[in-house]
Amino acid sequence: MSIRRSLTRREFLKTAGIAAGGATLAACAPQVASPTAAPQLTAPPQPTAAQALKTLRYAMSGKVSSADTADPAFGTSQHDGRLTSAVYDQLTQFDESLKAQPMLAESWEPNDKADVWTFKLRQGVTFHDGSKFTSKDVVYTFRRLIDPATASPGAGNLSMLDPDGIRAVDDFTVEFKLLQPNVDLPLALITRQTFIVKDGASGEDLKLNGIGTGPFKLKEFRPGETPSIYEKNPNYWQSGLPKVDVLELLAIGEAASRVAALQSGQVDVMEDPPTPDLDKLKAGPDTRLVAQPKGNMEVIAMHVDTPPFDDVRVRQAMK
Repeated sequence: MSIRRSLTRREFLKTAGIAAGGATLAACAPQVASPTAAPQLTAPPQPTAAQALKTLRYAMSGKVSSADTADPAFGTSQHDGRLTSAVYDQLTQFDESLKAQPMLAESWEPNDKADVWTFKLRQGVTFHDGSKFTSKDVVYTFRRLIDPATASPGAGNLSMLDPDGIRAVDDFTVEFKLLQPNVDLPLALITRQTFIVKDGASGEDLKLNGIGTGPFKLKEFRPGETPSIYEKNPNYWQSGLPKVDVLELLAIGEAASRVAALQSGQVDVMEDPPTPDLDKLKAGPDTRLVAQPKGNMEVIAMHVDTPPFDDVRVRQAMK
């Protein structure tokens, strides 16, 4: 049984009430919290068990920072990744074999040279504010990402895109004409920054008030503070999901503190459980280990203008 150091978007959402899975430790029963009633003169009736809100408290291993943002174009930290995974969707997503699967795009097709790709979009999807998701949102998202004026850290990963070659064929069809052929474009479009935002959304507004098509709405978020809180999107396009009403994302950097929080009932799920504590945690009557074997990849960064990595033979040997 292996424990990964971090979770993909897919795994995070699975442990956040969308489905079972992920490399985490979870308490067996979710937190149930009563909804807050509006002020009134008479005492409001107590909610029944069926009416109570199901809250999932998720302890991530990373720290929060004042640089955290709800704008996917600038997401770099672990907290940013968890936030965007909850609030936004992408055109495609990885499966357990690291292959591209449909998300907001239902299908895609390249031309013979793989330098023009046509994506057919999912219909009936809405943003959290009720506006319809269309091809205009996709065109805006990617043109904004690669615009030098945006200065997104994700622009370099999309160097194959030509801003003038991204166009809406119709309301639910987008065409990408590339600067060079790319046979793996559906995979290349899955990065930290490629979550779809609304057409015309401003950077200042997105920084704190992200509006996406994802399973959760952003309720409370203040950069550098924890927890951040998310509410269920009742109109999410995946029927029956998410399975919890409220998601609380807490940053607990110390592994021992995450374990203590789980054992004391302060959180329901913790990621990256420490190996020395696994046997004890697995033996606990109120906890269970959730693991999901999958393919993975590691990046070895090398300065190609600095010895010994300026020698192509060394880089090939490392590869």
